[in-house]
Amino acid sequence: MNRKLLTLTIFLLLVASASITQVQALRPTYVYDRANILDAQTETTINNYCEAVDRNSTAEIVVVTLTNLDGYGGGSDTAVARNKIFNDEPLSGVKGIGDKEKDNGVLLVLVVAGSDGKPHSGIEVGYGLEGNLTDGRSGRILDNYVMPALKERNYSGAAIDGVKAIAETAIGTSVIATED
Repeated sequence: MNRKLLTLTIFLLLVASASITQVQALRPTYVYDRANILDAQTETTINNYCEAVDRNSTAEIVVVTLTNLDGYGGGSDTAVARNKIFNDEPLSGVKGIGDKEKDNGVLLVLVVAGSDGKPHSGIEVGYGLEGNLTDGRSGRILDNYVMPALKERNYSGAAIDGVKAIAETAIGTSVIATED
């Protein structure tokens, strides 16, 4: 009898520790508005949506806004910034985006103005999601959902529409319950 009780106790401790690990693995925030262009409601909407994606699929979608690309090679190409933020910069103390083993992170970068004075955006995708979120699909998301709003200085629309399109493309929406 004691052996069964001990086995049950160990099992419950393992289940509890796995649950605690999952909760702790969630990112503290999914929005890093360094350019200060998103209102509080937009940040809340994106954080709630990205947390639902993370909880239901373990894929992490992170949004970073930048005023310009100074410190990332300058210019108008977001590639250096995307790569550095995705892989090397700690965001809220968390280095890297997505689960390290699954490599299932996605980064959406919105830049207010490159060296050409125009807004720019880019998507960086972990290898674990590249089957669904290919370069071509990422480009279409930027062209159809992000850049039209960004050019109109509708930063909130660009961020929200971009995140939703990324999630729908990368993992589908059947696992995500969201409010509109």
